[in-house]
Amino acid sequence: MILNRLNAYVQNGDIAGGSILVRKKGEIVSLEYAGFADIARGIPVREESVFRLASMSKPVAAASIMLLVQEGKIDISDPLYKYLPEFSGLCVGVREENGRIASVKLNRPVTIEDLLRHRSGMGHGEISASFGVNEIQSGMTLKERAEAIARCPLDFQPGAEAGYSALTAFDVLGRVVEVVSGKKFEAFLQEKFFAPLSMADTTFFPNEDQKKRLVRLYDRTGGTLADSYKPDEIKSPFLFSYPSGSAGLFGTLSDYDKFVQMLAGRGKKILTDETLCQMTVPDQSHMSEIGAWGLGMHVFNRRSVSARALSQNTFGWSGAFGTHFYIDPVNDVTVTLMVNRMDIGGSSSYVSSGMEEAVFEALKLREV
Repeated sequence: MILNRLNAYVQNGDIAGGSILVRKKGEIVSLEYAGFADIARGIPVREESVFRLASMSKPVAAASIMLLVQEGKIDISDPLYKYLPEFSGLCVGVREENGRIASVKLNRPVTIEDLLRHRSGMGHGEISASFGVNEIQSGMTLKERAEAIARCPLDFQPGAEAGYSALTAFDVLGRVVEVVSGKKFEAFLQEKFFAPLSMADTTFFPNEDQKKRLVRLYDRTGGTLADSYKPDEIKSPFLFSYPSGSAGLFGTLSDYDKFVQMLAGRGKKILTDETLCQMTVPDQSHMSEIGAWGLGMHVFNRRSVSARALSQNTFGWSGAFGTHFYIDPVNDVTVTLMVNRMDIGGSSSYVSSGMEEAVFEALKLREV
């Protein structure tokens, strides 16, 4: 049933190809590959295929922050400016009737927790966008990126709302990791997560071999898939010049599954059970029918409430190009899905929700 659904998406031209790994109680119950990594060259999706993880970089960045919390080097209630003084002058931008944007003082400082829970007001809407918060320059460093973000007003008061900071908050968190640890963000992740978990193909900067295994990026125009890979456009393939904790990682299905197993409390212990539990507590002050933000990932409501084929307190997240993962603690199931399509809708991808349904039905899972 799971492979049939994945194959159907390929045959219908919804995706060029994809792969999925499903575990029950830690054991693989479904490992499937379908379709093509490169349609024109006839290269199938395989175990070694490298995908753009996009926003599935965020849980990795969150884990790095929580490791520093675990080590007593950070408290999530700390103000951001404690680590990055350039953020001490933040303000909220408010558009007036004449169209001008007025600066309003913060009711309280932005905290590390605000960034993790997407409630900082940083990079959430048109006010900050109009000040260039999403403008990413070729060649810029993570330090320069954070300094540029600090010059932009917030879209709302910290904690007043919850939205989605697509390209901003988790870049800032990556810079916090650098300042606190004294290591480059990519080096910190390599030392603390990628090497211990044997995630050999997970990187911000693919080498020549990994580039050869990188799946093409398609969009669906007029019902037909078209290759939209544009190597000269930095935001198209997400080949940032700096290690973007928001969207910059590349990796394979098997690599990300290792990270997912760590989040599920299996395999090599990097984060303690207490830390993992803390990450998956939803923000009750900003709960919706779908669920609420935990620390770096979304925590979902049960199927009958969220309209997703998920059990209560399932947590995970998605990437802009269709990558998707979730951990279902009720049924002890983990799912990792790899797809790369430019216009698939990220967290709202119908392919992701369809594969959730296929897993739920195939494994005869319980809602609560």
